[in-house]
Amino acid sequence: MAKSLAVGATVVALPEDLLWSDEHDWSAVDQVSERSITGALVVNAGITVGGRPITLQAPDAGSAWITGAALAQLKAWAQLPLQNMTLVLGATTRTVMYRHEDGALQAFPVVDYSDIGPDDYYTITLRLTDVTP
Repeated sequence: MAKSLAVGATVVALPEDLLWSDEHDWSAVDQVSERSITGALVVNAGITVGGRPITLQAPDAGSAWITGAALAQLKAWAQLPLQNMTLVLGATTRTVMYRHEDGALQAFPVVDYSDIGPDDYYTITLRLTDVTP
């Protein structure tokens, strides 16, 4: 499945083996239960509008590699507050932004060289929020 992240005409191809690890952890229904002063149970429920977490991560350290040059672009976007990006996951397109409160971007070099360059590889985790209108 083709995966990419883009801002305007700048597109970063993402590794196809990145997994959406929290795809099935989210629910469109939000609910809060509490007790009233009389002891009765009060339940408020509604439909969640937006804010679905999308965590894309490698299934293991030996997969989902990205070049240092592509990582530099992802990091540059992470430095811009409220930066909307276009995420393509196969046939689905979503508007997303980094989930900074959970550590927006994590990267580890595949091989620990002392002088890592733009052609060296990293395994990444992207923590995004779906803000599609």
